[in-house]
Amino acid sequence: MSIFFLQISAVIFLSICLFSVSNRGREISLIDLHILLLAVMLGMYSIVNILALENSILAEYDEFLVLILFLSFSLSVFFLYIAKKTIIKRAHKYLSLYEISLVLSKVKKKHFVFIVAIVLGFDLYLFIDYGIVSYYDFNEIILPTGHGQIRQFLLAVKYGSFFVFFSYILHNKLNSKEMFFLSLLMLLLLSSMLILGRRAIFFLLVLLFLFSLFRENKKLFNLKSVYMSIVMLLILLIFSNFYQANRWVFQGDDLSAIKLTYDSFFDFKETFTNLGHREALWQFNYSILENQVFFSTAVSGGEILLESFFDSIPRLLNPDKVVIDSDILITSHYGLVERDSASSLFTVLTAEFGLFFIILYPILQMLILFVLYQLFKISKGNAIAYFLLTGLALKFFMNIESNPIGIFVFLYNVLAVTFISVLLNYAIKPFKKIHPSAKKL
Repeated sequence: MSIFFLQISAVIFLSICLFSVSNRGREISLIDLHILLLAVMLGMYSIVNILALENSILAEYDEFLVLILFLSFSLSVFFLYIAKKTIIKRAHKYLSLYEISLVLSKVKKKHFVFIVAIVLGFDLYLFIDYGIVSYYDFNEIILPTGHGQIRQFLLAVKYGSFFVFFSYILHNKLNSKEMFFLSLLMLLLLSSMLILGRRAIFFLLVLLFLFSLFRENKKLFNLKSVYMSIVMLLILLIFSNFYQANRWVFQGDDLSAIKLTYDSFFDFKETFTNLGHREALWQFNYSILENQVFFSTAVSGGEILLESFFDSIPRLLNPDKVVIDSDILITSHYGLVERDSASSLFTVLTAEFGLFFIILYPILQMLILFVLYQLFKISKGNAIAYFLLTGLALKFFMNIESNPIGIFVFLYNVLAVTFISVLLNYAIKPFKKIHPSAKKL
């Protein structure tokens, strides 16, 4: 198979994604953010990954099947675009990132500082008591019941915290002293995110890029955006070099071994080697589709989603549960060799229902957006609830490489936040109704 054919297939998908994203900065919604991340993780990254593949590996792929796969991705995103323009148009003011920033700019500073302090305190507690530095722990540390769920939730709060901080700046809500103090606090929070790996830093750079468009409602596609994208890419590559040079240090508890040499920041060899060795999202999907088409392997028909639902139930309610990664379930069902595979919701739906994922993927995303829309409306009088819901939404829609357990955990968390918000509103009513467009909807 020619590398040119693979690249054309990936470029088609990338083009459909970019076409589907709103061009004006203030029109960008959560679903636009998701499509933009799909363009990067499943479009641009695939193009880079294809360039790194050896000819012997390229020869294993069937041209027609690769084209079908990327066209299926493209069609699914196009359906998402149609749904965005029709079904969720009325909810746009609640799902627009700029409108959300207006609400979050009114979060009281003392509440914001208190929440960030809790997040940093929990990270410090995990490090002191369990020696946990990295988000991913390869030494199989067993945490007490509930700690894993708390870590996942607080990771979302970290994203929400940066969104609030950027909202303060965008809407001029900080005086010089507040700016200085909160900047120091966010630097501490940033240091706790640096050890999460390249993905967390990439997400923050994307948010920073979007907020730069909000101030003057600039177009997404312009010359300045190209310059900013290049600068962001360089920052990400330099951090990636540093992270790769210290990867095993971050996954231990001896921070004194961190390398701060010139090579640790500017030796790009480790980064490109890592990108070349790790499978891209499309490759895992291809392996599944290949088994369905050429080896007539039956789809799993919902078994993996059902298993993920039971695995998502907190251990407090199901203490004897044994969590099995969805990637392992997929490789076992299709007889694939277990490897470091990148998977997404596309992957799971392909394994479960074959090419029906084309329509199931946008339907599922629309259902989740509808739930968020309703919860934002219910919590419109509580800025803190908006803060937490936004963080959870950002983590969900930006994390393209996710597993189905994440869907159920996300729904548990947003429902819990909203429920607590409603209780507070009816019990002590400490917050004022502040959503600027509540009556219009």
